[in-house]
Amino acid sequence: MRPSQIQAVDHIVMEAHPSTQEGLIWFYRDLVGLELSADYAEGLMLSFQSARIRLEIRLMESPRVHENGCRLVVSVRDLEWVGKVLEAERIAYQPLSGMTWTDRRLTLLDPGGNRVELKQEWRRGVFSGDPPVQPATIPPAPKAPKKHQKGG
Repeated sequence: MRPSQIQAVDHIVMEAHPSTQEGLIWFYRDLVGLELSADYAEGLMLSFQSARIRLEIRLMESPRVHENGCRLVVSVRDLEWVGKVLEAERIAYQPLSGMTWTDRRLTLLDPGGNRVELKQEWRRGVFSGDPPVQPATIPPAPKAPKKHQKGG
């Protein structure tokens, strides 16, 4: 018998308190750029879609959050822009460097308290003279809900 193999990830499940729903929508839809699925149950669950992978956040009164271990890594179009938005909103994050000089990431707690990483996805050939991502393609910085801002 052949051992099982992971072919793809269908969905990721995390938990958060219902009071963080607005901040979670801002973080995952407006800042990170995931699509909020129409089938989410308000007050019970949020569902975000990225291609074939779904992020499901169950809203619970006593959630199990993972602030120490990373639960999710999301590729973003422009990590520098995300960092500027986080700084403008006074949201703490930690920059990380990987094994190669092109591996750049930010780690932070999402509004529900789960540790996530945001990483830059480099286009092939980006260091061989390709033009950089034009600022016009990057949306204006979204405003975080007041509850998620530090000292706000």
